[in-house]
Amino acid sequence: MASYAEKLKDPRWQKKRLKVLERDGFECTDCGDDKKTLHVHHLNYAKSGNPWDSKLDDLETLCEDCHGEHEHLKDVKKSVAEYLRDTDTSEKIMSFELLCDLLEFDEVATYKLMNSVRHLYTVGWSNGKKYQKKVTG
Repeated sequence: MASYAEKLKDPRWQKKRLKVLERDGFECTDCGDDKKTLHVHHLNYAKSGNPWDSKLDDLETLCEDCHGEHEHLKDVKKSVAEYLRDTDTSEKIMSFELLCDLLEFDEVATYKLMNSVRHLYTVGWSNGKKYQKKVTG
């Protein structure tokens, strides 16, 4: 069985990768940079485990720096999700707010992270004040 690194050398992936780069104008979809090394980032992976089986809508062009940030955020989300599974609900909100403060996330980044974890509660802002609401789905 081929390793993931070997699969990225497969002509089927190279063709798909080129389509994504062309679609995105050979620039980072986050920051617009067209000078740095570009990566094709998977928003979702195909069930087959083959990168070329991913839908075009599940792929985006990112520069090396933005791709690194996305991968770091993915690791943070995973750690937060694991922690929240094992923590009392009232402690979850306080812990999450503390984590976002430690990571120096602004309000938008904090909200995006909380939504992406999709656990019991989310935090929003209204008139500069935080509020909590239960997530039902």
